Amino acid sequence: MGFLAALGYVTARSVFANEQRLATLAQELETARRIQLSILPPAVPQVGGLRLAARNQPMAAVAGDLWDVLAADGRVGVRR
Repeated sequence: MGFLAALGYVTARSVFANEQRLATLAQELETARRIQLSILPPAVPQVGGLRLAARNQPMAAVAGDLWDVLAADGRVGVRR
């Protein structure tokens, strides 16, 4: 009986430790997602004669690609 209790304790402790690691990872991913969204341009600049649109759709919480759109003197540049 003592062996089963000890085995149950070890198993429960392992499960709780894994749950804590997953919660920490989820929190870190959410922080990374917020940082990445703050880096992306809030809107695409409007330049005469051009209609531009952009969308960032990560496969998970965070994507690896960043982009920026620059407009000056009637010209536009896209940086990836």
